[in-house]
Parts: sequence; structure tokens; C-alpha cells
Amino acid sequence: AMLRNMGKIMKFIPGKLRDLHTYIAVHDYWMHGSPENLYRMMCLLVERYVPEYEGQLVIEDAIRYPDAAIYHPDADAPFPDLESYRRWRAGRQENWRGSTGLLSLRTVILSENTAHLDALIRTLEAQGIEARAAYSAGLDFRPAIEQFYTEGGKTSVDVLLNGAGFSLVGGMAESRPAEAREALMALDVAYLDMIPLAFQRVEDWKADHTGLLPMQIAMNIAIPELDGSSEPLVYGGPTAGQDNFVALQDQIDHATKRIVRRSGLHAKDNADKHIAVALFNFPPTLGNIGTAAYLDVFQSLYRLLCELDEAGYDVNVPADVDTLRAMVVEGNAMTYGTDGNVAAQLPLSDYRDRFPWYTEIEKYWGYAPGELLTDGR
Repeated sequence: AMLRNMGKIMKFIPGKLRDLHTYIAVHDYWMHGSPENLYRMMCLLVERYVPEYEGQLVIEDAIRYPDAAIYHPDADAPFPDLESYRRWRAGRQENWRGSTGLLSLRTVILSENTAHLDALIRTLEAQGIEARAAYSAGLDFRPAIEQFYTEGGKTSVDVLLNGAGFSLVGGMAESRPAEAREALMALDVAYLDMIPLAFQRVEDWKADHTGLLPMQIAMNIAIPELDGSSEPLVYGGPTAGQDNFVALQDQIDHATKRIVRRSGLHAKDNADKHIAVALFNFPPTLGNIGTAAYLDVFQSLYRLLCELDEAGYDVNVPADVDTLRAMVVEGNAMTYGTDGNVAAQLPLSDYRDRFPWYTEIEKYWGYAPGELLTDGR
């Protein structure tokens, strides 16, 4: 604010002070980098440093945008607060069955390079899910979360999407996972990782069997996982012949199915949710269920079941750890000649229906489904 006030005076003083004003003004245009502000910035530079244009161009101050705001492709401008956004929504006769928070970078939204965001928003809304997209000014998304996804101390969205693909606190420059996890624990909703391509064009990514480049795997998958993100999925990126982003609609459709189910899950009581726990068992068929170096797997599983029970999930907790272990590794195991209790069997025809690619694999690995844990039928 002090620099802006000084600049109002300095722009009338020729020489070095005027150059200093130019520097401050350019910084202001750049930090609020919409196409209009970049146009105004170029007018200022040309008018001041290309002699034949001096005094011929209209010089306007930078348009200043809020540090955090809600974005929607149908709105004329970002909304600086939840109240103005709600008033705009009120006249649209919408009936949502869930709500999603979508985070993006301020630079992406102000630059209007939003084809991937717009497609995701419209696809979610077509499925009855409000897509509340928001940005923060820097590389810390917590201000947007606090301002737009919580009301009266309570969470107001069912799912949180990181549409920038970077860490929640620190962006691509650094990661502060402890602070990010604290914010996410307070929000207490599913946190999904939506990745826009940064170093590959869409065509190159599709053609490359290795998928994302190592740099993107580190920045967009590994580091966000430290915060607690899950289900990474690429949903847009630059395309051949231009720098503007395009949306990957097939990936967005796939993500929308996940998000809709996540939203519905968030609305359910814990007693109505189903959870599967996969235990480590390697090498298989050798009595190694629940093995892990230096870890007491069954004691950990027992504690997990107790905490699920306390949280309201429908769990029949065994009397103790030894009972739990016997339920898993004994039961009817002798009847079937397996190293653990058999709860259900899958007919071979159902297996092949669910996994049609077996025909491509049999020529290398033999008759499906193989020889382990099967009686041939």
C-alpha cells in the first residue's frame, strides 16, 4: 500500500523516480496478471521507453483482484467472499446433491487459461454436484479453504480437489506437509489430486508409456501424497501448436464418477459405510498372512477395528488379538487346503467376465486364473 501511494506521486517526477514508479507499476500489473493487466503493462512500457509513442497511449492503473476468491466460468469476475458468491448462485435455480471444493492457482484463473477447470466444473454440475472453485494469492491454499469451504466452524464441502496438482502449502517450490495435514484434518473430507500437465503436452503424455515425467511425478504425485492426497488423475494440459490448456474430457468424466461417489459417501453415517482391509501376504500360499518386517500386523489390525467401532462403524470386534488371528488364518482353511479362512469363492466364468484381458496374458502365463488359490473351477 505504501508503494502504491508513493507511486501516485513518483509517476509525475521525471528521471529515476519515474523509472522506479515504472518498476513498481510493472510489478503490480504482473502480480494481478490478467490479459487486460498485461495489456496495460505493455502500454506503459511502450509509452515510456519507445520515444515515438510517448504521449500517444492511454496509461491505466492495474486492476487489482482479491488475494483469495471464488471462480466460476459463468460469472463476470471472481467473488471476493462467500456471501457474494451465494447471492449470485441464488438466482440460478440450482438444486445440488453435494458440493466439491476445487483449488487452483490464482495465476491460472486470472490468465483465463482455464479450459480444464471449466470442463471439470461443468461436468460436476451436470451431475448435481456444486463445484466451488477458489484460489489463494500465493502458494498456500489454506486461506481459500478457510474462507470458502468452512462456515461457522463447519466444513461446507463434501470433497476437496487440488486442481493445481502441487502441495497444499508451498506449491511447487516447497512442501510443508505437517501444516497441510493439520488443515486437512480440520476439514475432514476426501482430498483428491487433480493434475494439470506442466512439462508435457497432452499428445506426448498420451503417447508415452511411462506416463508422467519424473519431475511431475515428484511434484504432482509424491509430494502431495505427503499431505494426504489420493487418487491422482491428469485432467488437462497444453496441446500441440499452442500454449493454452485443453481439457481431457475422458479423464474428467472418470474423475466425476469418483467425486460423485465420494460426495455420497461423505453424507452417509459411518454405520452404512463398507471398508475393506487388505493384509500383506508374500510369498503367497506359504502361511505368511499378515507378515511385515518388525511390525505386529494383527495387533495393529485389532486396534484399527476397535477405533472403527468407536467411530460408529458396524464392526464385530473379536475378543482379543489371538481370536482375530485365528479367525483369519484358521477357520475353514483345512477344508480348502489354504493358509487362511475362505469367506467366498469366485466362479471362473465371473473371473473371466471381470478380467477380459486374460486372453492376452494366457499365452505368457498359462491357463487363467493360474495355479494359486484355485480348484480349477
